[in-house]
Amino acid sequence: MPDLLRHGPSAVLYGICDAVVDDYERIVEKVQEDLEKLETKVFASGGADSARIYALERHVLEFRHAVVPLGHPMRALTGSGLQGIDSVTEPYFRDVADHLARVAEKVETFDALLTDLFTANLAQISIQQNEVTR
Repeated sequence: MPDLLRHGPSAVLYGICDAVVDDYERIVEKVQEDLEKLETKVFASGGADSARIYALERHVLEFRHAVVPLGHPMRALTGSGLQGIDSVTEPYFRDVADHLARVAEKVETFDALLTDLFTANLAQISIQQNEVTR
């Protein structure tokens, strides 16, 4: 966005923030695909590998540690009057902050879904063991 670059360093900062959050959105899509595959495996075949569920849960936790702390600085960049931030770039920062908030919300949803998926997987395994015992 060459026109935006006329507004100096705040435009460059916006570009960096936007690129980082865009990468986070791609990660969200990949995690969502992995979650759907695991969910299908748990309910279609009567159980999945618990280690795979746990590994994805660890990745989501690490991802949360990267995403959540950025919320406050991004909100600060959207406020008016911040020294060094050109007022023209504030709407762009607001857009990035909105995208980041959606990513953070998805990460929280993933965490809850993985916990439920792990519980369902254990229940499926228990049902299978009970049937074998009978």
